[in-house]
Amino acid sequence: MLDDRRLELVKCNTQDCPDVKPVCESKIDVILLVDTSGSIGEDGFKASKQFAKNFVSQMKVGPNNVAVGVIAFSDRPYIVQPLSTSSSDIIGSIETGILWDAGLTATASALSMAGQL
Repeated sequence: MLDDRRLELVKCNTQDCPDVKPVCESKIDVILLVDTSGSIGEDGFKASKQFAKNFVSQMKVGPNNVAVGVIAFSDRPYIVQPLSTSSSDIIGSIETGILWDAGLTATASALSMAGQL
């Protein structure tokens, strides 16, 4: 239970956020898992694909920075894009290589496949 004698409300972070998009420049490998199952619905699927493309565009993809791989999954996972350091290849694979199949949701199998990429 809240005690009014101990509760103190303080405004924080009142400044406007800068109009700058963050960019990841670290040397990391990122594997995106994209759910293509029926439970997300067609609109959710389209939003997931758009998110994946936007996410990649926020990365400094390259041999000395970020490498990205993409796995899609529903009943079974499949590799859409092995680890790559080419943004255009990754985004192109997301656009053309991921189809909504409205099946079941085999997340554990997708995670297992990601560990092997």
